[in-house]
Amino acid sequence: MGKRTREIEAAAAVAEEAELAEVKSAKKAKKVKKEVVEEEPEEPMTEKKKKKKKEKKEEEEEEEAPKGKGPSGEAGGEVCIRGLPFSLDEDAVTKLFAKCGEIESMRLLMQDGWSKGMAFCKFKTKDGSDKALELHESEVEGRWIKVEPSLNPTGAQSGGKGKGKGPGTKPEGCLSVMVMQLSDAVEEDDLWELFAECGTVARVKLLYDRDTQASRGMGFVDFEETEATDKAIKMTDKEYKGKSIFVKYNAPREEKGGKGKDGKGKGKGKGNSGPGEKPDGCVSVMVLQLSDAVEEDDLWELFAECGTIEKVKLLYDRDTQASRGMGFVDFEDTSSTDKAVKLTDKEYKGKSIYVKYNVPREPKGKGKGGW
Repeated sequence: MGKRTREIEAAAAVAEEAELAEVKSAKKAKKVKKEVVEEEPEEPMTEKKKKKKKEKKEEEEEEEAPKGKGPSGEAGGEVCIRGLPFSLDEDAVTKLFAKCGEIESMRLLMQDGWSKGMAFCKFKTKDGSDKALELHESEVEGRWIKVEPSLNPTGAQSGGKGKGKGPGTKPEGCLSVMVMQLSDAVEEDDLWELFAECGTVARVKLLYDRDTQASRGMGFVDFEETEATDKAIKMTDKEYKGKSIFVKYNAPREEKGGKGKDGKGKGKGKGNSGPGEKPDGCVSVMVLQLSDAVEEDDLWELFAECGTIEKVKLLYDRDTQASRGMGFVDFEDTSSTDKAVKLTDKEYKGKSIYVKYNVPREPKGKGKGGW
């Protein structure tokens, strides 16, 4: 009896241990399952947080980065250099900025054979333009130069019709291109030969200074087919007689004779006092409220969309040589002035300009603007 009792108690103890072990195992399994369930939704959340944190960090770095900077190897940037010593030629300026990085193009603005102390330098990488910007307000041969990002980078697509430094939007039926940055050695015969491969050339005109008869480094080429202009603008940056040329669409020539009755017109303008009454045969406009940063070359480019330009003159103070914020633009056709006065209130280099018809000083039939 005692033996039988001990066997039953032993069996019960074994069963109890087995049951206890089973309960523990079940609890452990349940705990593990719970941890897995709890961990599962955390995995994507953690990844999402990491991504969000990374994006936030990149945004902060971008905001903190100096304006105009970009990652190494990014497409090149262009800088505008002002206040250069007038003794430096284009090669000297190129050598000065070559230490910043590989230069794609350099354009030193000239007038009557003399440097205007201003240049545009385009680098092959953003690193180059970034280093160039660090030279802002540094001294070069006794002058303090300014280096800033170019507002209208050469070759950049313009939103308007030829207003920027790129070829601009092609005007409907365009048959003409404007060629800029030409070497002093280039003659009209050279332009005929240079653009012959683009199509049938109908007319070539090279612009000269009226007083010195020196080339202004700018000309126009008219074609018989509009497709020829598309080929012509692709010649931008082509090296010709020592300089890289720049080609852009030119507004199509129109019949002479202004808008309105007998070519006359009165405009209401947008503010100011309007463009005034248009004189008979008017081919010149007066441009007012210009920014101090505007140069004569800017006016050539700004009004190129209006028609073929004959002459541009910016007025300066005789004593200080500072810009008076006023200039004149002469055209070949009187209809061009009607387009020009419509540029009133256009924002250009920080100021809204005002354009009005210019009354010739000379008797009718003599001269084209009478400055």
